[in-house]
This record gives sequence, structure tokens and C-alpha cells, in this order.
Amino acid sequence: VFKLSDCVQHTRHTIKAIQTELQTSRPAMGKTAFEAKETRLGFSYSRRCILADPELDGTVDLTKHNMNDWPHTLLQGVLPKLLWLFFHELRLIGLLYSHIHDYMQQWHWPRRVDSSGNAAKTLFNPKRSESHNAATKVKCTMSEALSAMPVIVHWIHMVVLRIANHAQGLACTAVLKFCVFCELLIYSARPGVTTERIGTACTEFLEAFK
Repeated sequence: VFKLSDCVQHTRHTIKAIQTELQTSRPAMGKTAFEAKETRLGFSYSRRCILADPELDGTVDLTKHNMNDWPHTLLQGVLPKLLWLFFHELRLIGLLYSHIHDYMQQWHWPRRVDSSGNAAKTLFNPKRSESHNAATKVKCTMSEALSAMPVIVHWIHMVVLRIANHAQGLACTAVLKFCVFCELLIYSARPGVTTERIGTACTEFLEAFK
């Protein structure tokens, strides 16, 4: 998917079909394989969930009753994988997690985001970096992502783009366009931030990512 027009909306029937497939597959699949299938289909399964209750088929319509907040979808869903791919590319020019970690230590962080054990400035410390590599994504909370994102953008402009070759430059562009997209969503209540601007920013990120 590289454009919003490529997206196909779910209906009550497509969601029900996914739940039915998961319900049918669960007894015959191992835990790891089933979790991978849940990830691929975009839904988790519980035999006691309301989506699995046949008596509620005509009542529960997830496409009308549910709304996912964009910060968790983007900052705990898209951004972790995007950053992991980004740093995987940066290794080719000698930039590692340790470099962004050292850079983040130079900033004075507000007390509310500087608590021990769950601070944005620890996002790339050695212990967490090992965890990122094991998970093949930069593991972070939504709050950490919101706090770290402006500093990462600053680091890209001040450090990475000055030494990046063509491939790393393209990777930088993808991350920067994603951050612009998120910033527009953050300020969406302000005059001038139209749905057209947000849609364009989303499309530009998807085009840059591919």
C-alpha cells in the first residue's frame, strides 16, 4: 500500500470472516504460528470476545462502533518498524544506536519525560538497543515516541544528512516525511491543517517509504 486510494475499508462481513478463520485455525495451530497469523490478519482472537459471539452478529459492527486513536497506531505500530529499518540502513555508514543515544544525552529533558526506567532519553541505551535488535523494531511507548521524535528529526538534519549517501538520504526522507505526517495530526485542530494536507503528507510518506 503506497497511496490512500490503495486502502480497502473493512466491512462487518470481512471482520466476521477474519474472526471465523481465527476461531477455526486456533485448535490446530501452535502458539507462535497462531500469533503470527493474528498479526498478519490484524486481529487478535479470544473465544469469549463479543466478535466471536454469533448472537451479536447483527448488532456489533466494528466499523461503526470502534475508532483507533492515531498515536498508538502510528507511534507504537508504524514508527518502531520504520526506525529499525532506518538504523539498519545507517549501519552501512557507521552510525549505530550508540550515536543517537549519545546525542540524546546532550538534551535537557522536561521532568515529566525524564523519569527513570521509562524515559525517552534511554530509548537507545545499550540494554534497550539489544532488545530492539532482537525484536526487529525499536520498542517504545507512544509517549516515548512523541518525546523522542523531535530530537531524532534534529539529529537527522544535523548529523545524518551531512554524511549520508543516496540510499541513506532516501531513508532519512522517509522518516522525516513520517514525522511531518504525525505533526500535522498533532496540530489537526488548528486552522490551516486540512484533511487534504494530512492526506497529502500520508501519501508522500508512503511514496518515500517504498
